[in-house]
Amino acid sequence: MTVGYIDPYEGPTYEVSPDELQEHGRTSKEEKESPLAGVDVSSVPEEWSAALWALFKKHASLWGGNLGLIRGVEHRIRLKHGAVSVRPHPYKAGPLAREREKAEVERMRSMGVIEPSTGESASPVVMVPKPDGSVRFCIDDRNVNLKTAKDTYPSPRMDECKDSLCDARVFSILDAARATGRHQ
Repeated sequence: MTVGYIDPYEGPTYEVSPDELQEHGRTSKEEKESPLAGVDVSSVPEEWSAALWALFKKHASLWGGNLGLIRGVEHRIRLKHGAVSVRPHPYKAGPLAREREKAEVERMRSMGVIEPSTGESASPVVMVPKPDGSVRFCIDDRNVNLKTAKDTYPSPRMDECKDSLCDARVFSILDAARATGRHQ
């Protein structure tokens, strides 16, 4: 059974000095004192709220809206034998939708999360509405996925996934890029 493929990496590599690594890990005093303004924790039991805020303060640097970037691996999509790269036209959208797309692309570029593509394939953008009225920037890669040579990984066993939760009673969904969240 083929589990995956390993190809030699030919791109650039980056070395991070200990000083740069330490600088990256620093948080400002302001970040440590104010972990997540605007996060609704009203459904969290009172006996857990102090521990929750301590956890937020400990990891305050994660909620600053900076996604960060790790350069060390260059992703490459391997196509099935005989498949041709796809470059469909953008989906039909009005001027307001195009402005939202452009604004989101500029936001991600300014954060250093994305860069202009030099890839062989392209996929259309889809702006998906969220329950709070904002939109989620998504890429419709279904055509690329149909032509991609899949790596074979065993699916996790659901009973083991459930068992890994043990006796956890608190689950959280947080958007680190926007410092908002919903707790259950």
